[in-house]
Amino acid sequence: MAGVTAILSKKSLEFTPNNPLESSDTSFNGENLFDVTVLNDSDKFASFQLELSAAGVDKNSQIKWYCVEPEICAKTPPGSETKFQIAITKAPIPAYDTNIDLELDVFSVEYEKLKTKKNIKLRINRPLKSLQVEMPVKRFRVEPGDSIKIPVLVYNLSPKFSEITLTCSQLNPEWMKGTQSKLQLESGDSQNITFSCQPPIDSLSKEYNFTIEVKSNTSHYTTREQGILEVLPKGSVEFSCTDKKKTIPGKEKNNSQKADYELVFWNDSNLPQHVDIIAPEKDQEECELIVPEGINIAPGETKIMHLLAAVKRHWFGRKKIRQFPVSAVLSNPASGEFSMEISPKPNTEILELKILPIIPFLIQLGGAILIPLLLLFNWWMHSHKQSYHQASVNSVRFFGNGSLVFSGSSDRTIRRWQVEDNIGFFQKYAKVEHKGRIAKFDKAVSVIRESPKDNDVLAVGLENGEVKLWDISSNQEKKINFPYNNVNRVFDLDFSQYGRYLFSGHANSTINQWDIQSDGNAKLVNSVKVNYAVYALAINEINESTSNNPLIVIAGRYNKIAVWQPENQRIYELTNKYNERIRKTNQNLNKTTNKTTFKPFTGQHHYITSLANVNNVLASSDNRGYITLWDMNKIRDCINLSTNLSTRKEKDNLKNKIPPLSCNENIIKDIIKEQWRDGHNKQPVRSVALTQNSCYLASAGDDGKVMLWSLLKGKRNQEEKSETKETIFEITDTKFNTVDIKALKDEKGDYVLVTSGDDNYQVRIKRTGINNNASCQ
Repeated sequence: MAGVTAILSKKSLEFTPNNPLESSDTSFNGENLFDVTVLNDSDKFASFQLELSAAGVDKNSQIKWYCVEPEICAKTPPGSETKFQIAITKAPIPAYDTNIDLELDVFSVEYEKLKTKKNIKLRINRPLKSLQVEMPVKRFRVEPGDSIKIPVLVYNLSPKFSEITLTCSQLNPEWMKGTQSKLQLESGDSQNITFSCQPPIDSLSKEYNFTIEVKSNTSHYTTREQGILEVLPKGSVEFSCTDKKKTIPGKEKNNSQKADYELVFWNDSNLPQHVDIIAPEKDQEECELIVPEGINIAPGETKIMHLLAAVKRHWFGRKKIRQFPVSAVLSNPASGEFSMEISPKPNTEILELKILPIIPFLIQLGGAILIPLLLLFNWWMHSHKQSYHQASVNSVRFFGNGSLVFSGSSDRTIRRWQVEDNIGFFQKYAKVEHKGRIAKFDKAVSVIRESPKDNDVLAVGLENGEVKLWDISSNQEKKINFPYNNVNRVFDLDFSQYGRYLFSGHANSTINQWDIQSDGNAKLVNSVKVNYAVYALAINEINESTSNNPLIVIAGRYNKIAVWQPENQRIYELTNKYNERIRKTNQNLNKTTNKTTFKPFTGQHHYITSLANVNNVLASSDNRGYITLWDMNKIRDCINLSTNLSTRKEKDNLKNKIPPLSCNENIIKDIIKEQWRDGHNKQPVRSVALTQNSCYLASAGDDGKVMLWSLLKGKRNQEEKSETKETIFEITDTKFNTVDIKALKDEKGDYVLVTSGDDNYQVRIKRTGINNNASCQ
């Protein structure tokens, strides 16, 4: 076995220390670099490694003063050569303007006898700078009131013993526990220094630049290092109302026909905020609320907003009391984006308005004989039709086989109703019998939903954002722990197909996915925000195989609809541009078939009020009186074509910049099956519901009507000779808020039950035969 040969590109090197805090230094035109060519003169396959040593330097020292590329080569065959490059990165000894001898060892990893040595001369020049400073971390984040350490490393490159002074400037001196530090360093030594900073609790949230300046008594040279201290947002905006109960007419002579609520906001945070107040659309209309423009409020500042209620007084009757929530919404004054770091405290205040009649009640009692007769008639009406609820009914749901109805109301209660069949002169009719109150809460009930897995479980959404599970068999709350995460009013709830997941939609644009676990806890497994208040939800699951990949349809303000896939965190929006493409694609078809063109409205006062999904038929309603039928199969097809999103789009998605749903024209033209506006006199449609076989649709609106619509293949049934719509209820002095429908069968044939809830505190039900739609099964 022969040996190994090493060929050096240089036999003498120069090294000028510049910044020993850096891991490498390859400047000065390569004077500190040299190449080594290793020739394998042996008859063995061998790998080689290089080591460099200097007199007076411990070989076992952890200090790296040179680097080798590659550190070790792969095995090479006999006669081959391998090139290495060595760079001197630091002075091996603390001496300047001197020459030292280096020894290069070349050896085989596998064979001990395969080795050789070479000598090299190294000239160590005087450093360009005599003093160096570095901050290992240049950006710091701290909450107000917390303390943070700023580490600094100083290196004395001069040949003399030096007294060094470090100064931290540009930060408020009151934040610092000393802005200056002094130390003594021998030549070539380094030392870590730490500055301590504690921003006060009232410091503004922003980025603060600061400088570390280092001086030496042995040199006129001064070195500096820049850093950034970011003070994080902290605190809340306190929200209160000085007088939550007002009366019309008021005591003030100048404004007796208006109620003025004084809303006080105190910015107890370290960020400027823009404050808007919102109230439900229904309450704005009923109480004729005049909502003020938003305000900008600086940290520590207190401002007042005035909310006016100008409802017209009634001539006769007793006083009326209206309770309505007013919520505060915070945003960035500069960008207009929702404030994620600072929240109002509390989110919502419940205000009360008492409206007195124009003619005082005592005068009405003694005015005429007609008044006692009216009172007697009113007593007779109420004795035969008691409302039980004491405020608007917001949600009704059939349970099981349709024998029970449950209702939730703004009076903070849930009530149970028994559905009973009665024999009339020609046919059966249905009525509901009150079976008692099963629950009462601290806040109004916005929505209720039955569990598809457990028929004894009811999900309840409250106006303060809380979600509860109620056991209707025991009339007790189930011990389920829903973590409260500071969200706003619950507008809608929906269970997944097998009851494992519950989805909640909130007024602050949040949609939460809860995992109902067997250990008695509800785990928040997913949460997403859109850029509008969420009024309605629907879940689309084709079959059991897709139950783990449902589509969550989200609708709300600005007439927006989005589709969310919780499994892969993707969300798509059916945008106005997309809807316009649908309209143009169907334009020729509309001319020949009289089909209503889809007309999206996207103003802040336009919103989708309700969603219902059965058998891939999605029904939606809005506050302009439109009812729309969508094909969920086509929407799924579009989503499958849109899954190849770019990295930029995915990042945008995380910022709530929801991408539109992309699709080809063949699919687009059939996504919206049909849309109409001829059932509720162009007034808001508050709720829609579908039968289990999607053959019938029920709708409820502000015009005092509940309608039943016959469907076929996801459209209005045009094949039947009879009328495709039927008025179930028509009450001129009320607005219907909610509706549910159930398709059933008995010895008389097929029929549907339709139940509803309204502003007159009533829960109603009607039975109607459906033999005229036999083709839809």
